Amino acid sequence: MEKGTLDPGVQLEGYGTLPDEEVELCCCEYVDECGAKRHLLQTFCDCAEFDEFVNRSVDEGIDWRAFWNTASAIDKRIRLPTWNGAKHVGFAFVFAAVTAGMLYILLSICISFSLALLCILPILMYRISRKILRAFPRTRFFYFLGYWCVATLILSALLTTSERFYTGKCISLIAFCVVLRWLLIKIQKSSSVSSDVVSKQTNCRICNLMIADRDHHCIWLNCCISASNDRYFLCFMALASEALIIAALCDIDLITVGMSGAILYRTSLTALILFVVIATLFVRFFKKSRSQLL
Repeated sequence: MEKGTLDPGVQLEGYGTLPDEEVELCCCEYVDECGAKRHLLQTFCDCAEFDEFVNRSVDEGIDWRAFWNTASAIDKRIRLPTWNGAKHVGFAFVFAAVTAGMLYILLSICISFSLALLCILPILMYRISRKILRAFPRTRFFYFLGYWCVATLILSALLTTSERFYTGKCISLIAFCVVLRWLLIKIQKSSSVSSDVVSKQTNCRICNLMIADRDHHCIWLNCCISASNDRYFLCFMALASEALIIAALCDIDLITVGMSGAILYRTSLTALILFVVIATLFVRFFKKSRSQLL
């Protein structure tokens, strides 16, 4: 792969860009790869890579080098406004949103179709995730997909809750999300270590960091699990499992009354996320036991 050409096996985020934290930015501004300050309104303006791709495609046919350069340029411009500038999310965020929408459509068709999907989806997810990670080892697709699924799950729960329990459920969900978000921040901040730590360190090819007593890289949390954040990780997973089980039990009364599309989707997605949580915990304990044996 020549220099300057996008390698499809490498995640695009942060590719050749300067850290936005070094410059004072408004919510819709960011620093591009040339060090210039840009605005989100300029997303569809001045894209030399796209012009080159169109010109070459018209004259010579599809040029894959120009195609990947164009994809790289577009990926860098897919950002979300935040309080500290427009943060890069890339194609992974868009694909995760599309996947969550497709899951909503498929899981809310009918109960028999949802049960069939629940039997097939875990196997499909395993096979597809291996192919995605092999091609894009640094992708944040699964990280964003988790956010999208949880967001649709919470929205579905609030829309189908009776007025009697609506306020209490809102407060409970907000408090629970704050706790989980705090744990997630602690997990991610504790994943990397400085070079002067006297410990057994392993270089993670995905994080590109030296990790002390590394256990495994969790694609759903987009960070490595190690001795420094293992307790936060287990606490996070325990709370998530408890919330999913409680949500499934609360839906029993609604299922007996009538299975609407939103309730069917929420019940099916709850079971699917619970399966992912259990599988993630299994991977953690399997890696831990194998490292102890070695």
